[in-house]
Amino acid sequence: MSDGGGAENRSGWLPRRAWTRVVDHLRELWRPLGKAAAWVHLGGESRIFFLIVVMVLLAANLAPLVVTKYLPFSDLMGHQGLLGALAHRGDPEARIDEYFTIDIRLLPSILYAAFVAVLSEVLSVPVASNLFLAIFCITAVPLAMIYALRSFGKDERLVVLVFPLLYHRCIWFGFVNYVACIPLIVVSLAVLNRVLQDDPPLPWVRLRRLLALAVCAVLIVAAHAFGALAFFGLATLLLVASWRRPLAVARAVAAVVPALWYLGRWVLQFTGGKGGSSTVQEILGAAHSIKGDFTLFHGWTINGFAGRVDDWALLGLLVSLVGAAAWTIRHRETPAAREGLLWRYRTVILFLVALHAFFALPMEISHPPWWAVSVRFVPLAWLFAVLALPRATRRVPWRILAPAVLSGLLYGGYLTYDFRTWFRGVETAGLDEALDDIPRGVRVHALVPDFENERHYRHSPFGHVVTSYVVRRGGYAVPMMDGTSEVWVRTRPRPPFAFWGLARHFSWSAHGRFWDYFLVKDPPPGQPPLPPLFRDAPQGAVALVSRHGLWRVYRRVTEAPPTSTP
Repeated sequence: MSDGGGAENRSGWLPRRAWTRVVDHLRELWRPLGKAAAWVHLGGESRIFFLIVVMVLLAANLAPLVVTKYLPFSDLMGHQGLLGALAHRGDPEARIDEYFTIDIRLLPSILYAAFVAVLSEVLSVPVASNLFLAIFCITAVPLAMIYALRSFGKDERLVVLVFPLLYHRCIWFGFVNYVACIPLIVVSLAVLNRVLQDDPPLPWVRLRRLLALAVCAVLIVAAHAFGALAFFGLATLLLVASWRRPLAVARAVAAVVPALWYLGRWVLQFTGGKGGSSTVQEILGAAHSIKGDFTLFHGWTINGFAGRVDDWALLGLLVSLVGAAAWTIRHRETPAAREGLLWRYRTVILFLVALHAFFALPMEISHPPWWAVSVRFVPLAWLFAVLALPRATRRVPWRILAPAVLSGLLYGGYLTYDFRTWFRGVETAGLDEALDDIPRGVRVHALVPDFENERHYRHSPFGHVVTSYVVRRGGYAVPMMDGTSEVWVRTRPRPPFAFWGLARHFSWSAHGRFWDYFLVKDPPPGQPPLPPLFRDAPQGAVALVSRHGLWRVYRRVTEAPPTSTP
């Protein structure tokens, strides 16, 4: 037979010898690149189609982060405000030292801050922040799930089920540190699973897995402390399930010792060595209702818009998930006789424990001061539900996965359209111009509409919008994200300000006379207007500086009282 022509000599979409030469050349350049090329070719046209689907879905869900600088994620602007202070600390006109204390040290939950702080030397803080979201919160999730599905022996096509869930409610609330932790938890559990499996034939492979586990565990702590606690709890389940492999368990425990030290050091400093008995009492005493919990679970899935768009995306996911469950159960693989029961159903156990954590934990605990505790398990429960599908002898057909693919594609497209036309084109149009009309290094008070009047998104995205002034011009602005000492940037004592910067809570005598400038956000058409803002101010106390779109800037004309200095 000829070297290149016959079907016997072909594998996939290139002649075998030709592709072998390509793979060998790529391996000479970089071994992982050669392995990736071989992985693609061995799968033939089916794997190429899979890669095309994943890349198209990923592009559709990255696009919303590209079309606008400001994103409608509540706490995200607050995080950016603190990093804006860090970026301006060397500028005397910004007066950062008057308003903030900066203490850069080893803490949990600093991955986002470190990433943005480094890149802010060459990029703006919002652009660096959006890049972090693109890498750790969007791209990392399907990549982590592909690796996890392969690690647990599942069909990697099932990764398309996660795309409709990428913009879950934790992202909408701007929990950027915890959201970045989610794919790290998934990939770390997948690496741990491989460490606990039968020993690889080559010692360096085992060492590589242990090193990867150690690095991933440290990154989890660096991403978010609560996520680290969740990971160690879930990892313990896998360790217990592999009790028949004590040597592998010992290696895995040794690999995560640096991460345990990292987290434990912070816990001892934060609690003063007194333990967490009060926290345990809060958890055990949490009140729950079945109807309320199920409503909460739905609300923290992908509930970003005030309309029904999210529900349609969720419906497509559910159709594919139910279909995939029926297919994998029908074609499930016969388990090996040597597998123990716990090890065989370890992914199911992970899913059930994550689900139980949601129903058992309270919404809020006071020490440490964490809000939205139970609901942080919602995205993990969905991801583990995909991993819990049985191992099957046949791949799930694309016709079953098509509704999820369509939902992920259309939802990403809708987000892109909405962020570009509404949030950038209407809500934040003129914001930068308004901020530039405020001098550098002054004190700015936001005045925004009631959060209850938000008609477009499920929640108002403007709770911390004024901190964009700190990002752009330095100085100080309220409401500013604070409330914890476990951050690099802390605010100094400040004058009184209206609760959440809401215009209806604002009073000149109680708040206004202490601030230099006022950034006013008018509601868009169709929403109730703001109340009179300076009704109790002396005549001529404030002057309108500029108006840009829905944004107005006012300047205090009279002198501030001596007590106004933070």
